[in-house]
Amino acid sequence: MSQLKIIFMVLVIFISGCSGKIEQEKANEAIPVRVVKVEMRSLEEALDYSGSIKAQDEAVVYPKVSGKVIEKIKEEGSQVEKGEVILYLDRDEV
Repeated sequence: MSQLKIIFMVLVIFISGCSGKIEQEKANEAIPVRVVKVEMRSLEEALDYSGSIKAQDEAVVYPKVSGKVIEKIKEEGSQVEKGEVILYLDRDEV
């Protein structure tokens, strides 16, 4: 049993001695840095994003009858109110 204690103590001393050397070697490692003189200047930051924009409310418009467009009252993309006329159709011409 005393031999087991001696072996255990030797292992503990050996392990603790090795770990100290590794930490010391890491402390001596050089870390590359860059030094710049401080100066006043303005900073400009721009963020570029890409994507699609959709309206909060959309409506699909289609006629109840077929026909040829006679006159466009509103252009594509214009704001319209509910029930507002956007174009006139000629029912006789398909």
